[in-house]
Amino acid sequence: MAATRELTALVPPARVLILTTFRRDDYVFEALRAGASGFLFKDCYPQDLVNAIRTVAAGEALLAPAVVRGLIDAFVSGAVVPRAARDDRLDALTEREAEVLRQVAKG
Repeated sequence: MAATRELTALVPPARVLILTTFRRDDYVFEALRAGASGFLFKDCYPQDLVNAIRTVAAGEALLAPAVVRGLIDAFVSGAVVPRAARDDRLDALTEREAEVLRQVAKG
């Protein structure tokens, strides 16, 4: 994720396509927040990877269908907080501080 943030901070920004085996929504959210333009799983078909590279290189975004389903489910359940509603100070919290904050929010 650090590399993605650095690459997308360049002028002009690089376009990043994440190719991973991780099927966790939090990983997807972090990649998108870091500036990734695409997210695919390593077990995708070769032609899907080629199409994804072309799509992202053209300035468009692309997500694996399973990722889209997870994003929709998380959004509907309220697990995804729109970026404008987030406080950037949350990004400075350590993992432990964030965990404590989540527990406090749960009561």
